[in-house]
Amino acid sequence: MRSALASVAALLVLAGCFPIDPKPGSRGGGTGSTASGGGAGASGGSAGGGAPGGGAQGGGSGGNLPPTLDTPANETVDEDAQPIAVALTNVSSGSAQEDVTQFVALDGGHDAPGLLAPLRWFTDGGRGFDVVPLPNANGVAHVSVSATDNGFPSLTTTRTFTVTVRAVNDAPTFTAPARAVVQAPGPTTVPLTGVGPGGGADEASQPLSLSVTAMNTALITGATATLDGNGLAHLSLSAPAGAEGATSVTVTLSDGQSANSTRQLVLPVVVSQPPAVVTGVTIPSGTLSGCVTIGYTISQPTSLAADVRVEVERDGKLVPGHAVGAGLTGVTTSPGGVAHALTWSSDTDFPDGTYGNVKVRVVPSRLGVDGTAGEGTATSVSNAFAMAPKRSFGGGPGTFQAVVIDVDKDGVLDVVTVDSFVNGLSILHGNGDGGFAPPRSFVTSPSMCGANPSKPFSVNVADYDNDGRYDFTVANENCETMSLVLGLADGGVTPYVQMDAGNTPLHAKTGDFDHDGYPDVAMANYVSNDVTIFLNNRAGGFRGFQVPVGLNPNKIEMADFNNDGHLDLVTANATSNDVTLLLGNGDGGFWTRRDFGADEGPRNMGVGDFNADGLMDVATANPGPANTATKVSVLIATDAGFFAPPAMYTSQTHPRSVGVGDLNGDGLLDFATGNVDADSVSVFLGRGDGTFWPGHHIPVGGGPHSVAIVDLDGDGKPEIVTGNTGTSDVTVLVNQTKACR
Repeated sequence: MRSALASVAALLVLAGCFPIDPKPGSRGGGTGSTASGGGAGASGGSAGGGAPGGGAQGGGSGGNLPPTLDTPANETVDEDAQPIAVALTNVSSGSAQEDVTQFVALDGGHDAPGLLAPLRWFTDGGRGFDVVPLPNANGVAHVSVSATDNGFPSLTTTRTFTVTVRAVNDAPTFTAPARAVVQAPGPTTVPLTGVGPGGGADEASQPLSLSVTAMNTALITGATATLDGNGLAHLSLSAPAGAEGATSVTVTLSDGQSANSTRQLVLPVVVSQPPAVVTGVTIPSGTLSGCVTIGYTISQPTSLAADVRVEVERDGKLVPGHAVGAGLTGVTTSPGGVAHALTWSSDTDFPDGTYGNVKVRVVPSRLGVDGTAGEGTATSVSNAFAMAPKRSFGGGPGTFQAVVIDVDKDGVLDVVTVDSFVNGLSILHGNGDGGFAPPRSFVTSPSMCGANPSKPFSVNVADYDNDGRYDFTVANENCETMSLVLGLADGGVTPYVQMDAGNTPLHAKTGDFDHDGYPDVAMANYVSNDVTIFLNNRAGGFRGFQVPVGLNPNKIEMADFNNDGHLDLVTANATSNDVTLLLGNGDGGFWTRRDFGADEGPRNMGVGDFNADGLMDVATANPGPANTATKVSVLIATDAGFFAPPAMYTSQTHPRSVGVGDLNGDGLLDFATGNVDADSVSVFLGRGDGTFWPGHHIPVGGGPHSVAIVDLDGDGKPEIVTGNTGTSDVTVLVNQTKACR
């Protein structure tokens, strides 16, 4: 009975009804006794209690008393004040003995709808309400509140109090543009709108005055302000002939009152010379591909520089990735004008293969003020993004992951592979042109762990002991361990040392999580649903602890997701279909996890700022539970440490890895997935706003389980490198994009 009444009470509180503490001997003879003012329990009594074991509810109030309720104190506040909280006290049924089913209902209102909003009852279980003054209103309101016996509506107690809202002068208002541009010598008119006294009708007749003061009288030599009426005004600003620069003026509007009487605004002002003019934009004829040079003539004031940006427009919409500055000086009069290069790509600019209504606009600008643009029209555009046919280099047996790094520090990038069919790793030393020597292999774990092969799954490379040489940590899937092997001066490694990890460790990342100058390791454990944090003890070893994440974390990545200067971690969780974000606290620990949906079966990921907003975003490869899907998710950061729901893209079958980089040279991040069952990579070129064009699918080796995007040959264009388990080799796709660099 008590639990049921508690539930009823909770519902009634939300409606402004509040239960009264149950008291013995309830009215209506509910227990068979004679109630106050009523008859025997069998008759129900005139009070009509109707309690369990008693008679039916009667019709009268009998000896009941009206509810009690204290009168709230009168309130006085200033105009536009914050809401006033009114707590109601001494709320009770009024009778000495009450049935446990009796409640008091509270209600109220006021007589000033133009002064106060409707009463806002507390929703947290408290007895009371907020009184909310309306903007720009003043006067007196009478507020009434009543308490009614829920069983006997005729038993009501009403209390009244006043709320006085004192008039307060509102500052006058006006709106100005974000900045003013004065073309010397001027004068230039700057419009002001929304000019008024502020407040309500009681302030409408206040007299207004407007003034303007120049902060730099050498740059702004004339400044006047005029009220035009009907909510409008204007400034008139002049500058010396030949002047140029940035300054500001202070605009002041006053209503002549004794308090809160002015509004001031500091308005940025740019003083400029007559803007530059671009004419004669020329674009090469024929099919455009890759890096294209356009020509134009620019006329501008002698000795002054004008920045020039190039805009590409298709069907009336700007195409991102081309707005670049040039910083030109002097006056150009030659027929060919000025040369300016930009990258064309049919995939990013014109992905559907149609090239109509394509314009190139050259816009001169100085001090942020645009001059007169020139335009040209393009007729045909071909693909700038291109990769050479694959080159293959032998890795160790079951090449599962390929990490690109200059292992021997000779200035040439090498490849380190983890070899899942044996118990080791291999190093392929680079030759500088994108090719590699035959692999040199090392043992990093026991051949068997119990009845199963050790199966090394991933490798990380860092100088863990700070001796100037690279070392290696390897996740051993079937051993539930991490192996550490230290690099030697002759290019070899020390015997491996194993450290306990979680159940089924897969991928790991290396970073300095505690800011001690030594690299630490974070390892995702697939079966135990956690991450092992190995903090470097600065003595050639690690101390580890576990942090829970989502179900079956397959991949882990690292970045500063909330821009606090500490490294954070994110895992792709194959069974909970999400990513887990662990924000680092800077001492090696991590705050409570946050999970974000990523579609079905995410098993790998890459991170990068895909929309250039300063926040790191995530792309996940989602092969699904059966490894047959073709889905890729992109989670764009909405705030520091939070992500929007995923946007979906299509790869080829079984995407299992993600690499991030600028592949087509447009300054925008792209990403590629390694598709295990399709023996391919899918390249998704970024648009710069966090979205991507449909994928390009390029053949690589058999079963690519890892993708890296890195410049192997030093030409400024990154290659694609895959580690291929099925063919036990490394594929290199040399970048042949015709981009301007």
